[in-house]
Amino acid sequence: MWAYLSSRERDAVRLANQAKVARGKKAARVLVVPSMIQAGQLVTSQLLDELEELSAPVGPAIHQRASFAKSAGENFVWNQKDNNATAEVEMLMQSLIEK
Repeated sequence: MWAYLSSRERDAVRLANQAKVARGKKAARVLVVPSMIQAGQLVTSQLLDELEELSAPVGPAIHQRASFAKSAGENFVWNQKDNNATAEVEMLMQSLIEK
């Protein structure tokens, strides 16, 4: 039973997987980035299980951090004083560069 991804999100992942098969190396890269994740929560592991069932490439999660909300409309999360948030964004950027 699908509970954590909307039908649109599931359809988007399926479509990306189909495009990857059809286009091979010419397909656009897709990386699902779970956001507002709370470590140790059942909901989090169920969401990640759903993504795995869909064979979705999953990037580093962005946890629920006030720094992201505070940075909206300002410069960037780097200007905030939350080192964990900064580290998460840097890990995400690195994963995009490596893939």
